[in-house]
Amino acid sequence: MLEAISYKDLIKDLKKKHGEECQVTVGILIGNAHCNFVKDFILSKIDQYHHRSNHNIDFYFPGYGAYWYGYYGPQETVCVVDGVEWLHSDKLFCEFIDELEYRSKWEYSGETELILINFINGKLDFSEVMVFWLDRMVRDEIIYSPANFFQRIFNMFKNKETLFSVSDKLVLRGIGNSIIDMVKDNVSFLELYNNKWFCTKNISQ
Repeated sequence: MLEAISYKDLIKDLKKKHGEECQVTVGILIGNAHCNFVKDFILSKIDQYHHRSNHNIDFYFPGYGAYWYGYYGPQETVCVVDGVEWLHSDKLFCEFIDELEYRSKWEYSGETELILINFINGKLDFSEVMVFWLDRMVRDEIIYSPANFFQRIFNMFKNKETLFSVSDKLVLRGIGNSIIDMVKDNVSFLELYNNKWFCTKNISQ
């Protein structure tokens, strides 16, 4: 898990890590620190997610970070990542969402969302993204837990696949052991493809 103080800082960090001329898939985890779902399923295991995702895929967590020293206004300590206390700022969280909505057709649902998106040549590519509504997936028993779901994603990206190839697998034959295989026993065929729990779409303006 990586902090994302702002949209600009996220892009800056990606350029620093991967360079201007690259194509990598990253995750953006949108989660409200005041939500019980986030507290119980995300923050309680965030250190584990941080270490498991470290060398496979960059997961950014808008509104969260460390060493702020009061610079970003009201904030609270919500978790510990790699031995360091992480803070949460409602202001930064909302500003990141506003910026993402401004730059794309994505609209925040108010729930916990995982967005998988390609970073290509110094920019986020909104032409094909995967969005997962984690609250719904757990509530409807589509996945056992975010921990199990995230682990499958981390494993999926061990070979540094881009979102384009992963998306094809999702639609046609699943991802690795597959998200489709993981959920299809719990839902009907029509329910599976009605975009209720996840979707692949173009959100570019």
